[in-house]
Amino acid sequence: MSSTSRGTVVIQQGGVFRRVTKLIIGADGSYYVTAPYLSRRQACLMKVTVNYDSGTAIRSPIDETVDVTSLDESRLKLSHHPSGFVQYSGDGVLSGRNPDGSIRGMGVMSSPLNNIFRGPCVTMIIQGIEELETIDGLPNDGILFDLDTIPPFPKSNALFIEVFYFVPNWRRFIRKSPDGHDIINIQHPNTANLQLRVMLSGETCRYPGFLGVEAYRSFSFFPESGFTLNGPSGNMRLNEHGQRIADGLFCMYPRLTEFAVRRSLNFPPPQTLTQEQVVDSEEPGNAEHFREMQSRIKSVFKVTYPNGKILVGKDLIGEFNHFGYIERSLLAKDFKPEQLNDITIRRQVLWESMDASDDDVNKKQIELILLHNANDPTVGYNEWPEFTSPTPVPSSPPPPPADSGAGCTDPSSPDSNARADVE
Repeated sequence: MSSTSRGTVVIQQGGVFRRVTKLIIGADGSYYVTAPYLSRRQACLMKVTVNYDSGTAIRSPIDETVDVTSLDESRLKLSHHPSGFVQYSGDGVLSGRNPDGSIRGMGVMSSPLNNIFRGPCVTMIIQGIEELETIDGLPNDGILFDLDTIPPFPKSNALFIEVFYFVPNWRRFIRKSPDGHDIINIQHPNTANLQLRVMLSGETCRYPGFLGVEAYRSFSFFPESGFTLNGPSGNMRLNEHGQRIADGLFCMYPRLTEFAVRRSLNFPPPQTLTQEQVVDSEEPGNAEHFREMQSRIKSVFKVTYPNGKILVGKDLIGEFNHFGYIERSLLAKDFKPEQLNDITIRRQVLWESMDASDDDVNKKQIELILLHNANDPTVGYNEWPEFTSPTPVPSSPPPPPADSGAGCTDPSSPDSNARADVE
């Protein structure tokens, strides 16, 4: 019995079979998607910050961008591990995790596989499918899409491949198609019903999730033949304008000229991908790895009330509908009862982490309370740390009148007794 499974995505058009990409599910449940089998074996890897509200992307620093050559299934691949760690890996590609758990190079921390977004996790766009490698018939592990039966969009010039990930208990919804293939029917995030081809994990896989694959034809932005391969984003947060941004990994060809290249990498000749290579650099399988897999995103958030006051709260269990706690008496001072019957508040995540301890979250909450002055009663509803009003700077006493005889004391004056008492 195998702990690792593989599938080759193949397209057929006019009787010609072409190999698109290789899908792999490792022994620990990690999944891998290789770069497409194009004749032009070049690509550019980059880390990009995406703004989901404006639809824009900000390029990565120069030292995160690489030029890669000689792509093959044993080298460049996009990996998503059970812990949520997403990386591009291959000989010479800088990616992985440091001993302290921090991310090194071409990687981001996304959702763990046991709590993953239900939409497509990986998207591949290929323009110039005639440059894909031709093969003699369908391989044993082939996942076939017949382009002659897939109606194209108007002016379609590219092939789109979307890969979905499903947790193990979704196996109950898998069915056999009339031609004997495993399929699953889902509702796409755009609400359309969608049928996916299924690739199961190995029989002894330690976390037996599975993949669903869709292929369709649409329009691409490439001025010539090329491809993109991108996976799940991570480090979701708000920018200074309150817009949602996240970090994502992108692989593409041709390389965009505005991205500077840090180095070129020449891979050794192709070789067979071994099970040890599939397991990759995370060394999964031990108890600590699976405890991390079960973890939730911890965060510190800000809640803003209609009067402009704020509360900085924390969430230790990934409960997105947690809005913090405020003493009823504090709200009663600022709102009438009828106002509290219909109230709109805003919750913004200020900071989040997949691997922080509860103590780390507590420290970050205090830091952000003080940063936003949320413990100032005129600004927010946090009662701790206790707010201390700034100490006023004492003003200097006014100078004595010119004819007051400064420096001389009249013993008969009442003020002279007062001065004597003080002294």
